[in-house]
Amino acid sequence: MRNRKEYQKKYREEHKFESSLYNKKRYKKFKKKLDACTNRWREKNKERYYSNIRKWSKTFRGKLCYRLQQIKRRCNLKRTHNYKWYGGRGIKCYLTVDDLIYLWKRDNANSLKQPSIDRINNNGSYERGNCQFIELS
Repeated sequence: MRNRKEYQKKYREEHKFESSLYNKKRYKKFKKKLDACTNRWREKNKERYYSNIRKWSKTFRGKLCYRLQQIKRRCNLKRTHNYKWYGGRGIKCYLTVDDLIYLWKRDNANSLKQPSIDRINNNGSYERGNCQFIELS
């Protein structure tokens, strides 16, 4: 060997397989410990954790976030049952929660019994100028 760097490079190449197996074993042990710790925390704080989720989902912003999540799912995820009518046709979602709040106030959606978001141009994307809240029939 001529110098230290060449020796180190050759050693790494020869022992690369062994070190990757070693790291995989270490990762599996670490993952088991992490999962066990997470599960213990979840069991210990189950009531508090899920009650916070229930409280959030009942707030105004939480309901709009859920609506936005559903819009994004049908536009982006191929595994959803209605993707072919939205994302399959090239419809994208460019809305944010703040845009939904603006549309809600603009269309006075709190006076509607069952408000639903509607696209004005059916072939257009979900954008602030192309959406409105209407009464679900």
